[in-house]
Amino acid sequence: MMLIRLCQCNSQIIQARYPTFKGQVLNGKQLWELIEGLEANNLLYYTHLLTGYIGSISFLDNVLEVVKKLRSINTTLTYVCDPVMGDEGKLYAPQELVFVYREKVVPVASMLIPIQFEAEQLTGFRIASEEDGREACKHLHAVGPSKVVITSISIDVNLLLIGSHQKVKDQSPVQFKIVIVTPVDPGYSI
Repeated sequence: MMLIRLCQCNSQIIQARYPTFKGQVLNGKQLWELIEGLEANNLLYYTHLLTGYIGSISFLDNVLEVVKKLRSINTTLTYVCDPVMGDEGKLYAPQELVFVYREKVVPVASMLIPIQFEAEQLTGFRIASEEDGREACKHLHAVGPSKVVITSISIDVNLLLIGSHQKVKDQSPVQFKIVIVTPVDPGYSI
């Protein structure tokens, strides 16, 4: 049996996808205070870090500091980034976060798991075919992560997952696709 230490930290205490919501989006200072508490108790050795929806630039900037700190303790830390920003052509994260993800987060991520819309935001080009999805993965590899999985790409009546692993920088990645759902249910993404 393997023991896995898990530390969950929510970046918001609201659901912003609905027309009306209440709650708070946490800021970077609040995140850093949690990290200081973990450090004070000698609890900063992690093998993986997974991030999802983040609603503020200060929180996202501090995630980058957390990655740096955790990698100073464990140089093999795997940072898995799900850049939850929006879907179906609309952002539900602040627009300013797209730049931060593209320019600062993607380069330090070990693995990136966007959906089609998010991959388009990060690459700057539209994904209209399977080949476009594969090219988007290559583009993202060139920026940083060795593993990219675009978890839902809507092409015609199919929903695809395209995965890509670039084992050695500047070499062709190993890529695969999985057809998830036929036909696509409008508004469905994974």
